[in-house]
Amino acid sequence: MIVRPSAIHLLLVSTISMVACLEHINPSPDEATVFSLIYGYPLVSYATFALRTLARLNSTSSFYHLRELTTPETTAEVRPNVDTLYSASVIDLSHHDVIVDVPVVDERFWVFPFYDV
Repeated sequence: MIVRPSAIHLLLVSTISMVACLEHINPSPDEATVFSLIYGYPLVSYATFALRTLARLNSTSSFYHLRELTTPETTAEVRPNVDTLYSASVIDLSHHDVIVDVPVVDERFWVFPFYDV
């Protein structure tokens, strides 16, 4: 059974973690703001991506492939390339390692980035 945390749940957990870190250093309001923007904002962005991807896939460790090129009206990416095909996945590494087999791509530029939160 896959439990899908809500965005509020993810934000609450990340906020509690940040507050626990900040309690030990007694930061000024400016330092606390910088800390929350550096460490908190990426979590919000990732949570938005992860929840949207999980809604499409109904599982983790599967890929969602966009089969058509994006247009300027596409909102899945902030500024999508109009000549690029995109894929997305949320890979669960909590129980075991995962091996992702990427086929050889000749004579084309391609990128297979991984983001860790």
